[in-house]
Amino acid sequence: MEQLEFKVKQAAKQAERQVQSLSRQIEKLKEEKKCFIKLLASKTITEAEYKEVTQSNNEEIASLQSKLSSLTANNSSGGAE
Repeated sequence: MEQLEFKVKQAAKQAERQVQSLSRQIEKLKEEKKCFIKLLASKTITEAEYKEVTQSNNEEIASLQSKLSSLTANNSSGGAE
């Protein structure tokens, strides 16, 4: 029984680390997006370049948010079936 509790706690810790990692990656991408807005405003990049980069950036954010939602949904429902 103790071994099962240990495994459950380890799984919860691992899930929490994954949530934190995904959250950091999402925040990093959002910060990059702000930098690209500044580059566009200063005319360092063109609007086409901005759109290309931010589209890719938005897709990556959506993917990470989907993974994050799955993880948090699994954690709130107990994680195991």
